[in-house]
Amino acid sequence: MDIASLTSKQRNFARYAWAVLIFNLFVIIWGGFVSASGSGDGCGTDWPYCGNLAATEIETSTLVEFFHRGTSGLALLSVILMLILALRRYPKGHRVRKGAAWAMFFMVTESLLGAGLVIFQWVDTNESLARAFVQPLHLINTFLLTGSIALTAWWASGYPPVKWRTNRMLTTKMGLFLLGLMVLSVFGAIASLASTLFPSDTFVEGVQKDFAENVHYLIRLRIWHPVFATIVGLYLVYLYGNVNDTAPSTQGRRLSRWVMGLFWLQYMLGGLNAFLLAPIGLQLTHLLITHVMWVLAVLWTAAALAAPVHLIESNEAIELTPQPDKP
Repeated sequence: MDIASLTSKQRNFARYAWAVLIFNLFVIIWGGFVSASGSGDGCGTDWPYCGNLAATEIETSTLVEFFHRGTSGLALLSVILMLILALRRYPKGHRVRKGAAWAMFFMVTESLLGAGLVIFQWVDTNESLARAFVQPLHLINTFLLTGSIALTAWWASGYPPVKWRTNRMLTTKMGLFLLGLMVLSVFGAIASLASTLFPSDTFVEGVQKDFAENVHYLIRLRIWHPVFATIVGLYLVYLYGNVNDTAPSTQGRRLSRWVMGLFWLQYMLGGLNAFLLAPIGLQLTHLLITHVMWVLAVLWTAAALAAPVHLIESNEAIELTPQPDKP
């Protein structure tokens, strides 16, 4: 990506926005480690403080959770600064301002949802219906947060705005894919929660639980994760060819190849994760690829919907060249 045509302040902001995205991805993955390692209650119900730090002997789970709270606070500050810089460096109504504002909104809701999980103790071995609802909701909000930051960085790098009104059919197709990824990830969160709360000694035992009678509803639901993954994967295969033919751009095609490759890598890792009974390292790898794939899918959508009408009609591959914004 070449941003040499942008002004110095625009280049610096774009680099900062990409850095904010990377740092937030790190915070998300560490949050996954907090959950996978059973450290969610490491600081107790004190929020945003960590009362357990005052104990004579500090447990590892307390340090793990405290580090997550600290980095989450830094992530909040990074988004606040991104919004302030966007408001100062871009005119009213600019797409970068809007992206940064949405990022700020979802960062606030992210903090509130995370606080709710801690305060109401919807962590570790809690198997309440409330946790089964809030934890996937937390994941959806995280997707919306990283998607907003990614679009802010993308637009700050000079790429054109989306033109979703120009081709509503294409907008619908890409929107369905993004929605499909969200629903798939919700089922993934449910499957992960079920495996954490009701672990199995072997893969065969886990499969038997999936089809047994009178099992917990979370176990009953987790079988839909691989089923829905197959459905979304087949839709992606269709979308890959269709979108690249109807709204071709160099960036869009490159991003679509990454999304396609990462999706099927995830498909295989998901099966391996289930077979090996979800080791923490593999869980975190699976989580990281999920969020990277989501960000790339959002940017693919932005690239596809930015293609001008005459290029959609002519089926000509183009380069979406970053352009400096007018002062």
